[in-house]
Amino acid sequence: MKKILLLGFLLFSFICFSQEELQQESVTQDAEEQESEKKSKKWNDRKGPNYNNNWCFGLGINSVNNSGEGYEGLMDISNWNFGRPLYLSVEYYLSNRFSIEGTLSLNSFQEGSEFDDSTILRGWDANYVAADLGIKYSLGDLLNFKSLEPYLFVGAGNSHIGSYKTEQDPIGEVKSVNIFTFNAGIGANYWFSSDWGINLNATGKWASASENSNHSQLSFGAVYSLN
Repeated sequence: MKKILLLGFLLFSFICFSQEELQQESVTQDAEEQESEKKSKKWNDRKGPNYNNNWCFGLGINSVNNSGEGYEGLMDISNWNFGRPLYLSVEYYLSNRFSIEGTLSLNSFQEGSEFDDSTILRGWDANYVAADLGIKYSLGDLLNFKSLEPYLFVGAGNSHIGSYKTEQDPIGEVKSVNIFTFNAGIGANYWFSSDWGINLNATGKWASASENSNHSQLSFGAVYSLN
């Protein structure tokens, strides 16, 4: 009887051990398949059944032009300002083509910079802080691109410009101002994988009030998509 019980116990243990091994092999195989699938995924797999995270984050540098010279001044590199040129962005994908993005930009108009047809006086900097919200339309899926994701966007935001003095009027101080803007622009992501990419973006900002000037902004940075 003891021999039968012992034999049964050994047989049961062998069956359980074998089953556990099979399950472990299955789990390992599934994990390897998922990892392989993740590595092979591209940005345009957002519409796929295995895509379950729609968030993307960006970090980089920006440059602002408020020279007041219109389109003619866009090609003059001296009109573009790089004082503390940081930007942060958070994007949520509504679909493979539409997304909503919020951006916080920091910069400054430094001494000697052309600002709204004036020159900022030596020893003065005008701080620049902008918070913008936009709706983006991706063209990458429409054009069937694999890694390049060009897009168009429209939106609105608020740009804060700090106080400063000008060479034209060194006595008077131009007070700080908050400018509500309507924004539009173009840009592109280039994805090295389903997670990492680089971004280039150009934005035109039109002031809602006639007494405030329009300005432009360029940005370049890295983007990380949660997958």
